[in-house]
Amino acid sequence: MASAISFQGLSTNLQTDALVNAIIQQESAPLTRMQSRQTLNSQRSTVLQSINSALLAFNTSYTALSTTAMQSRAVSSSDANGTYASATASGASAGTYDLAVSQVATRAKLDNTSFAVADAATTKVFDDSTKSSATFAIQGSDGTVKTFTLDAASNNLNGLRDAINASQAGITTTGGGVNATVVKTGTGATPYRMIISANDTGTGTTSGKLTLAEVTTDPALNTLGIAAGTLDDPGTPTTITGGTRSALSQVAVDAEFTLNGVAMTRTTNVVTDAADGLTLTLKKGDATGTVTTFTVGLDKSAIATAASDVVSKFNTAYNAFKNASGTGGPLAGDMAIRSLFSRIRSAFTAVPTGVSLDSTYNSAPALGFKTNQDGTLGVDTTVLQAALDADVTQVQAVFTGSRTATKSLVEAITAPGSGNLAQTLSAISQQNYSLSRQITDTQARLERRRTVLQNQFTKLESAVGQLQAAGQSLSAIR
Repeated sequence: MASAISFQGLSTNLQTDALVNAIIQQESAPLTRMQSRQTLNSQRSTVLQSINSALLAFNTSYTALSTTAMQSRAVSSSDANGTYASATASGASAGTYDLAVSQVATRAKLDNTSFAVADAATTKVFDDSTKSSATFAIQGSDGTVKTFTLDAASNNLNGLRDAINASQAGITTTGGGVNATVVKTGTGATPYRMIISANDTGTGTTSGKLTLAEVTTDPALNTLGIAAGTLDDPGTPTTITGGTRSALSQVAVDAEFTLNGVAMTRTTNVVTDAADGLTLTLKKGDATGTVTTFTVGLDKSAIATAASDVVSKFNTAYNAFKNASGTGGPLAGDMAIRSLFSRIRSAFTAVPTGVSLDSTYNSAPALGFKTNQDGTLGVDTTVLQAALDADVTQVQAVFTGSRTATKSLVEAITAPGSGNLAQTLSAISQQNYSLSRQITDTQARLERRRTVLQNQFTKLESAVGQLQAAGQSLSAIR
């Protein structure tokens, strides 16, 4: 809205704009208070949202401590260098596992010296002066047969490699199929060489062999020594008869090993099903039967780290409150939020339901957790690890019971819509909405008031000017 024209002090010598501003400023005190309250509410809302997120993270961390961390396992090995095998464990039974690896699983491979050419991009795979294309079939150790055609445009080693790899699309067997690569040896008249490897280790369904054959009707006589062969069923190829196979391949083998004296074989070197919760990675076979002993036990270091994370997550939430509750802070004097943290600490440190008061390790404080003077939490991991050594079952019972009580309380505080913090945030939002309307109305009223005052002072200037003119006229008559 345009303000009235100001004729400041033309007749009265009064600073009328300054007077109007002073009056408006005095009458704006309620507006300033509302704006300050709205700003403080917004700051309060931001802090409460941070506290809400931090408490949710605290709950997640405590759940991880009482479940995942308590199931963590550490594995030590008699072979510090991991020469023959390594192991990891998750939830495996504590104890020792004796492993002897006689051979590791390998991949089937076609790597023939006749697959070498002078130039991978120009040397022809087949004589295209008499035939426009050549058709090949390849069978992986998973038994899958794929056919593909090489035409004159792709008649080179790179083209053959690309055609083999393209043919493997759509194979549903996990790890099945083959992969072809072209390498440059850098020596001799034929430095470029194609190598075909099975994607998976183990003998598969073909006794560990790969098969590559040219299946062109009246073969095109390729230059790489790939033998001519036939498909048993051209419509749905499942087997190749003839063709390059064992004579030109590295035949795959399965892994063979004993675990605690029991002989086992696997098609892979990563063994997850020999013992529950134990993953073995086989690295090297040894015909002499060298034994590697793995000792599995509770991973106390992981538990200590998880316990420290629980403390850190709580302190993040509490420090957000503490930093905002000082003099002039958005949560200054907020006893309701302070009470929430007191309740959480009490639930965390209390003796859980079902745990005996007479037990040496009956609560979080007995496991090394403590409340610091500033209201934050701390943990002595040395005390915690000693408790784990003495009675891991009791430690688990305390964590489980304490987490149940604490989790229930934190969920009641942070529940969307119905939690304590959600209700507080909703009340703040409603109050700020009401303040926004009042601020808008007050600003409009003050603008109208400013216009009225400016008009009044303008009329005053005009009236004084008229009186001054009349006085001057009277003086002239005398």
